[in-house]
Amino acid sequence: MSLADIIQRVNTTVLERAELWRPEKFVQLFVDDEPYLRFGERGIPTHRSSLFEFIEACMEAGESIIPEKNYKEQSENSRKLGEVPFFPAEMGRYKVVGMGTAYVDKKDHAIRAEGQSQEYGLHPSKEHFDKIAPFLSSWSIEIK
Repeated sequence: MSLADIIQRVNTTVLERAELWRPEKFVQLFVDDEPYLRFGERGIPTHRSSLFEFIEACMEAGESIIPEKNYKEQSENSRKLGEVPFFPAEMGRYKVVGMGTAYVDKKDHAIRAEGQSQEYGLHPSKEHFDKIAPFLSSWSIEIK
């Protein structure tokens, strides 16, 4: 069983619930060279929290995409401080290649991606969107 059998390539429930042109933070990453696109699902999403939610979901599903020790250490230290854990753009089996803000029009199934992550210094990746497009077949993506 692969990670994609357990964790959605794109958490489209976020796209379906989005209000018209409301900004949604996103993270573009590869796990074992397979593309994933994640939108924050809890609270007021940040790039940091969106990445953490993905790592957490993988770990809880039994997919250790980073060393268990690193996950526990970082999670416990951050929770003590009341912060969202910070994980680097590349660790273990994952590599983040893009971040930004998506403006979603669910009626027309359109996504406009722009901006960058101040914390990570990453912009939206066109190459990644090209690779994730088959998993968003009914959506159009434009990068500003």
